[in-house]
Amino acid sequence: MKKKTEQQKAARLLREKGFSMSEIATQLKVSQGSISLWTKDIVLSSEAQKRIHSIVLSRRDAVANTLRKKKRNRLELADRVATEEMHLGISFLRPNMFSLLAMIYFCEGNKNDSNVGFTNSDPELMRLFIQLLRKCFSLDESKFRACLHAHDYHDIEKQKKFWSGVTDIPLQQFTRTYNKKSAHVFKKLGYQGCLRVNYYDAHVARVLLAFAKKLMKHYS
Repeated sequence: MKKKTEQQKAARLLREKGFSMSEIATQLKVSQGSISLWTKDIVLSSEAQKRIHSIVLSRRDAVANTLRKKKRNRLELADRVATEEMHLGISFLRPNMFSLLAMIYFCEGNKNDSNVGFTNSDPELMRLFIQLLRKCFSLDESKFRACLHAHDYHDIEKQKKFWSGVTDIPLQQFTRTYNKKSAHVFKKLGYQGCLRVNYYDAHVARVLLAFAKKLMKHYS
């Protein structure tokens, strides 16, 4: 009991000086919940508030720096992989497949590096992109998602089956269809709707974008 009373007094003293809950908890080896309970009635002076505010800012900066460093490391890794692909001399075919994939993606795909996103209404271009993606990377097929963009005159189930056949992405990996309103002025003959495919792997997206930029720089 004496030890607990001493801890409470120490906690209150440190809190009055502007120490954060986590600092006090670490120093006294007790939970932050206990520190909060023991010090909840303390009114902090302006100096104590300044100290706590500076701690919050420094921690925020530390987190931001860590995130920036992680992102920089991810981009550097993507750049190294792209560089290796540029210098692959194993065969004539693979580098050209990778170049074609990267440029198709750079022109028609996502411009961010959170995931591979590709949207198109041309079935043959979609088929080519997905085939190249599978040939150039070792993929986890469960990371694919597809979203059909269709007009209200489309047969949704029929169009889903069509695009599933084009991409070899199972129907259960199709998300809710995006329905676009039609003016009913005319229907595009043979128009199969539009498909958005996402492959949720940021590393693959970063490598494709990095490779495309290297290609453009090489030929510019």
